[in-house]
Amino acid sequence: MDTTTVGVDLAKNVFVACVADCAGRIVSRQEFNRVGFLAWLGILPAGTVIGMEACGSAHHWGRTTQRLGLEARLMAAEFVRPYRKRQSVKNDRADAEATLVALLSPGMRFIPVKTEAQQQRLAWHSLRVGWVEERTALLNRIRGLLAEFGLIVDPGPKHLRALLAGREFDTTLSPALRGLIQSVRDQLDGLDTRIGECDQQITAQQATDPLAKRARDLPGVGPITADAVTASVGVTDRHNRATDDRHIGASLNRL
Repeated sequence: MDTTTVGVDLAKNVFVACVADCAGRIVSRQEFNRVGFLAWLGILPAGTVIGMEACGSAHHWGRTTQRLGLEARLMAAEFVRPYRKRQSVKNDRADAEATLVALLSPGMRFIPVKTEAQQQRLAWHSLRVGWVEERTALLNRIRGLLAEFGLIVDPGPKHLRALLAGREFDTTLSPALRGLIQSVRDQLDGLDTRIGECDQQITAQQATDPLAKRARDLPGVGPITADAVTASVGVTDRHNRATDDRHIGASLNRL
């Protein structure tokens, strides 16, 4: 099999592979379902380079290809996009070819494949960000709703929370609206609990990590940011402080 490099467009169910030979010439384009794609990876020659955009599931497939003796190369989507022949045409085949061309381009920068431990650690951050955004949106919605009934709240979440906790409007709103406000209180309490659980887990998982401690020593970096940076960087050369500091700095710049 004269296959040395493959660009893959990942998906939940349909995968498209654009295959190049040792000279970089495209020799085939193939489409697989999930099971077929895994089976096809298993027959590729050891050392075949597999290029993928660093999208959802990319790190999982990166680890899978590594276990099969292949070389995974993940690339940021913004680095792959310029290699699509026609920017107005976006489909699986065009994306797979663009991924292959980007993979073969000199100077392309790659993203290290994350371990399961890294992704498990980062999952807490992902959920926390989502719940914080959901809480902010909920507070904004209820602020707007109260304004429709003449209840204007000073800017800042603490003033709105104080109003919700104090129940000062219980005599001014209808029973139906009071019930709605109570449901908002309950939802806020639930979100606060979930965010607090994330904070506790994140604080615990970075507490004994020496790289996280090094990040915390930087001005303006707390436990949550330190853990996100450490989990993103992964295992580095713990004997080379300068290398670690460069990785930390680069990750902080991306946050």
